[in-house]
Amino acid sequence: MNGTPPGMTFRNPFEAVPLASPGVEVLRGKDDVKEGFVLRRALDIGDNWRARTLRKLRLDRAAHIKLDQAGSVYWRQIDGQRDLEQIAEGLAMEFKLSPEEARKSTLVFTKDLMIRQFIQLKISTPEQEAANATSKENKGKQ
Repeated sequence: MNGTPPGMTFRNPFEAVPLASPGVEVLRGKDDVKEGFVLRRALDIGDNWRARTLRKLRLDRAAHIKLDQAGSVYWRQIDGQRDLEQIAEGLAMEFKLSPEEARKSTLVFTKDLMIRQFIQLKISTPEQEAANATSKENKGKQ
């Protein structure tokens, strides 16, 4: 017995693909390469007359996070295709980090963005992975 609860499997977290959460906006400055940029996510304030008035006046509440240069490089790599391993490799190359340092930084930042609901992770099921592997093999034979 390996200590895994029945029906559960543990997978490599770096296989997950980050996606921007619905409603997240990127607010860019004049020089977002040096300064980074800001992410904005509107907070749910309900649907009563007060909430509708606040939204109409653009006074709705929102969560913001200012990304530094490393955070901006991370965010630019979120495309719905790259997994966390590829993002960590990109950070390692961009900032001359060791692979371990880049992987650790990627996990910590991913967790922070998830807690603040700026990103979600797409995790494929074993069935989807098997289908993808089969389609890749078939493409290679053609």
